[in-house]
Amino acid sequence: MQKFPAPGLTLLELMLVISIIALLIGAGLPTVRQFTLNQRLTAASRQLYQDLMFARDSAVSLSRVIVACPSNNADGCAANNGWQQGWLVFQDDNLDRQRQTSEPVFRVGGEHSDLTITSSVHRNRLRFYPNGTAPGNAASLVICDQRGAANAFAIVLSNSGRIRLRSAQRDNLSLQCPG
Repeated sequence: MQKFPAPGLTLLELMLVISIIALLIGAGLPTVRQFTLNQRLTAASRQLYQDLMFARDSAVSLSRVIVACPSNNADGCAANNGWQQGWLVFQDDNLDRQRQTSEPVFRVGGEHSDLTITSSVHRNRLRFYPNGTAPGNAASLVICDQRGAANAFAIVLSNSGRIRLRSAQRDNLSLQCPG
């Protein structure tokens, strides 16, 4: 009578497979973490960029002054230049750069607590005129995560109303992140 080996794994084979799996997971976790951070940063940057583009388009199409500003709630503008708590895009009928209850809100940006989004101290309210321009000094909004300036994004707004989304990595920019 012929004997066949018992099916299954030896302890040595099982330990080898577990070691290989542990090495693969250990090597892959930093990559997954970087991917997640990149996705959050890119998503927030694009959302703010699209909302600013919408503000400019609305100003032109409605022939009204439209304001985008940082906001802690959906009712009014915040006094600081930190946009990570959210933002508003609203029609500014009385041209005071503050939202009144009678002025319609077009967009409300959500909170991004894991990022810092800052504008210039003196340009925390961005106005778009009916001709598409954005009067005042050129403005930049810098979007950073915990990795700092090397991975940051910037939204650049010119006086002519042109809005550009720039990447520190892609465009070889030197950006300043707070902290």
